Amino acid sequence: FSTKNYNVRPEVNLSTIRGRQFALSFLKDFSGLLSVYDGSITGGSPEGRVKAVVTNKELSEAEFELYQRIKEIFDPQGILNAEVKLGMETRDIVRNIRNGAI
Repeated sequence: FSTKNYNVRPEVNLSTIRGRQFALSFLKDFSGLLSVYDGSITGGSPEGRVKAVVTNKELSEAEFELYQRIKEIFDPQGILNAEVKLGMETRDIVRNIRNGAI
């Protein structure tokens, strides 16, 4: 409790459309709840594709531009994990969710 860093891992069947919809809905709702209390969905793990859908909305314009500039410096040709962080949208996430439990 002293770190104020918690893990929440609901068990969801991702082999069904309903399960994938629930997982994305939960992620958005949980992130919204955390932001009301000045919390964040990240802290102990990287954001990656799935979390980027909610974390990108938390970025200020300056932070988003900083991410873009850093990406351009280390990946000027845009070939390393294109759109993993900056360009992800909910419809893109559905393709990337593995069939299994998260």
